[in-house]
Amino acid sequence: MHYLERAMFVVGNQGDGKSSQIRDIFRDVRFHKGGASQIGESGRLSDWIAISNERYLHVRLTSPHEYGDGFEEFTDKVDEKQDERGTKYRWNFLGALQTNAFRNMPSSELVVERFVRRYQPERCRVVLIYIQTAVPFGLKLRLVEYPSTVRKSMLSSV
Repeated sequence: MHYLERAMFVVGNQGDGKSSQIRDIFRDVRFHKGGASQIGESGRLSDWIAISNERYLHVRLTSPHEYGDGFEEFTDKVDEKQDERGTKYRWNFLGALQTNAFRNMPSSELVVERFVRRYQPERCRVVLIYIQTAVPFGLKLRLVEYPSTVRKSMLSSV
């Protein structure tokens, strides 16, 4: 397994706009290549994005819950992608997850916990999306971080 620097999960219910939030990250000019957005007019985003000369970001816009993947199928796909570029570069991960267990996939809390145990990133963050229809501009984002001390204690209990 190759070195994973950081992981970030965007978590919300089906239809909450997880992939839209991920795409919006790349509208930031700091991620532009040659002055142009990496998204393009179609909204399509590559699954590997260079974020520096030595770092790549693996992006998964669709939650594994929607594919019907279990945790092992999800991590097998991540491993396959990691083998493409992760052998030469430090890699980072950004992906969408549904909040609750669905089809073969466990809840987002269990997925993140197992992902951290398996890949041991330096840092893992979770962005929670809450849609409140009764409130104008009802989108609320909340960032949860798994600091290294939590990660180390989780790993030592395995």
